[in-house]
Amino acid sequence: MRYSTLEHITFPEEAGKIAGTTAKLGCSLAWTADGHAYAWGCDTSGQLGLGLKDDDEKIVPTPQKITSAHLDGFKIMSASISDNHCLFLAKKL
Repeated sequence: MRYSTLEHITFPEEAGKIAGTTAKLGCSLAWTADGHAYAWGCDTSGQLGLGLKDDDEKIVPTPQKITSAHLDGFKIMSASISDNHCLFLAKKL
């Protein structure tokens, strides 16, 4: 799937206020004021951090909350995304 126009992105209601976003060609991350992260776009090498399996669809058209035991007890303050990974700057709660 290829996007050639701007698209309105709707977040789940529980996301609350969006504090920041980051993107690269084909994929995006956003983090909320309460410290959660959401990802969407092309996930060809797991860079969205959603834990997709090999046989899962690699296009994520709407923001999905990133859940990981590695993020438990942390508030995401900022994020970055690359071709093969996403990176979070987080504060311990």
